[in-house]
Amino acid sequence: MEIDQFISSPALRAITTAMYFAKAYHQAANIVQLDHLYHAPAAAYYQAIQNIDDSIKTAAIFAHNPGITDFINELDVSFVPNMPTCGVFAIKININHWVDFKKGKKEYGNCSGPMHFCSAMNAPVTVVYCSTIPAFGYG
Repeated sequence: MEIDQFISSPALRAITTAMYFAKAYHQAANIVQLDHLYHAPAAAYYQAIQNIDDSIKTAAIFAHNPGITDFINELDVSFVPNMPTCGVFAIKININHWVDFKKGKKEYGNCSGPMHFCSAMNAPVTVVYCSTIPAFGYG
């Protein structure tokens, strides 16, 4: 899959991850940083998407929880209890203008995380589970 546009929150982990992906896709200079994606609610993701230039056919957004999980679940294509760090959630949508994203029919594409990537590359995997959700007493 080609990615035409990389969009990121300015948060260090988000922008660093975006830079790794953009470099892998040979588009290191093609990252748009949007301040309003930092600790953003789901509505901010719609705003970011609706402002993508229509010449862009495929976009990737790099941000963080809890907003990214809330946004994904609002898409109503698949329930994701929590997007993992460096998780990838892909959808397909047939629209001609990004401004039509919210009302466009969406189709589930993929949901993967770091364990899936390592497994696919036959790399050793060690997993440590812990919560970073303040409501659970962590944070």
